[in-house]
Amino acid sequence: MAIRPKVLGIPTHVIAGLLLVIIVAVLIATFGIPSVSGLAIYAYLGILLLVLVNFQVSVAKKWLPIDFKWHRRNGMLIFYIGLAHATIALGAYLFHVRILP
Repeated sequence: MAIRPKVLGIPTHVIAGLLLVIIVAVLIATFGIPSVSGLAIYAYLGILLLVLVNFQVSVAKKWLPIDFKWHRRNGMLIFYIGLAHATIALGAYLFHVRILP
């Protein structure tokens, strides 16, 4: 098992993921929220989150015969997508960021 480098006790892959979410949030706040087929992008992120959470529960309950390492990877993916989804949706709701056609 490889040792992952840490910055201030936080693994670097966690810092990289959070920075990516912050950069996306700043870009969206600057230019607007993109929409695909008439739905804002945060709606699609919410649907994706629903699917990922169902997959997460299915792996944890051992309904799906998948190696448990995917449970942790899926958990990190849920965290980052959920953070992006919440940031974009709150930006649209609280700060009235425009939704692009």
